[in-house]
Amino acid sequence: MVSIAGKIPTARSATATSLLLFSHPETYSILLAARLRKGDAFSVARIAGIQAAKKTSDLIPLAHPGLDMTGASVRLEPFVGNMLPYPLTRKALGLDENERRLSGGVLITATVSCEGKTGVEMEAITAASIAGLTMYDMLKAVDKSMVLTETRVIAKSGGKSGDWTWNHQSNKIVKVDEVDKEKEKEKDLERLAQVLKDKEIRERLTTQRAAADDSVQVPPAPTPTSSSTAAATAVVPRYVNTVASVTPGRVSADDFGAARRARFARSMAARRSQRMENPTPVVGKSPAEADKADT
Repeated sequence: MVSIAGKIPTARSATATSLLLFSHPETYSILLAARLRKGDAFSVARIAGIQAAKKTSDLIPLAHPGLDMTGASVRLEPFVGNMLPYPLTRKALGLDENERRLSGGVLITATVSCEGKTGVEMEAITAASIAGLTMYDMLKAVDKSMVLTETRVIAKSGGKSGDWTWNHQSNKIVKVDEVDKEKEKEKDLERLAQVLKDKEIRERLTTQRAAADDSVQVPPAPTPTSSSTAAATAVVPRYVNTVASVTPGRVSADDFGAARRARFARSMAARRSQRMENPTPVVGKSPAEADKADT
């Protein structure tokens, strides 16, 4: 075994997958209906995978024993026909579109974590493999032509080599830093596309408003004539020149008071002129006495 004495314990994890493909569609129906003579295939395969992760050093001669495992899980995803679970594709499996249709299968995913000096990639891939072999053993009575394939580590974190994932599209290992850069680049492109879209919408609205303003024609004001001016003057009320009458909108208290004072002043002036034109006769005196009083 390789010595790991000088390493510092760190948090590590690894995820591995294995794919069991059926040879005919009836296997999927029998599996889901739990009509197998050996019992529940899902439960047995899951427990077998977790137990295999614990026994990896007993199965693999040069694997480091006694790892301080902090977690182990096995997930089984059955699928029907060509409906491969994400992120698997026919291209990732090396299958052309013109090849035969798939008959379903089970995707086994095992994840193992630990706090130690070495990684748990072997524990994860052993768990996925043993779970797939157990599923094969449970189903071999109804399907003798199944295929166990696509067994690989798809993700790893911690340790000197850093974090990485398996890209099913390119069938290559991709560093997590590169994945983050690609995601950030995609976000920048999305933001730029949104900015350009908003700019195009604003320009379109501006063009539409300008076209609408050009289409609206304000009719010219009629030219006043002498007859229309005289007619307008004839119907003007007597209080048209007051402050309140020429003030548009709401009238303030000052304007209202000024209008009242102006009307009161005109009323008093009219009364004085009326008295001067028609003086009031002296009550209780005869015309002759009134003439004497005037002289």
